[in-house]
Amino acid sequence: MVHYVKREIIPITVTAGAVTLAVSVGASHAESAAIPAELVRVVSTVAAYIEFGTNPIATNASMYLPAARARVLPLHAGPEG
Repeated sequence: MVHYVKREIIPITVTAGAVTLAVSVGASHAESAAIPAELVRVVSTVAAYIEFGTNPIATNASMYLPAARARVLPLHAGPEG
C-alpha cells in the first residue's frame, strides 16, 4: 500500500535568534537535543532518514531526506516541550 502526502507551500517568516543544531549522520543512531521551536528547517549533506519524538530512532521506514535538500517541518510539543 502506498500513502501519498499532500504537499502545501507554507510561507515562513525568518526571524532573528534562530538556533542551529548540528548532528553527525552515520550508519548508527544520532540524536539532537530538544528543539524549542514550532518549525524546524532540516538539511543534510548526505541522504538520511529522520525521525522526531521522544527517543526517536530513524529507520528506512522513517522520513527520507535527500542530500542537499532543505525541508521545513512543523513540530508539536511533546512531554519535554
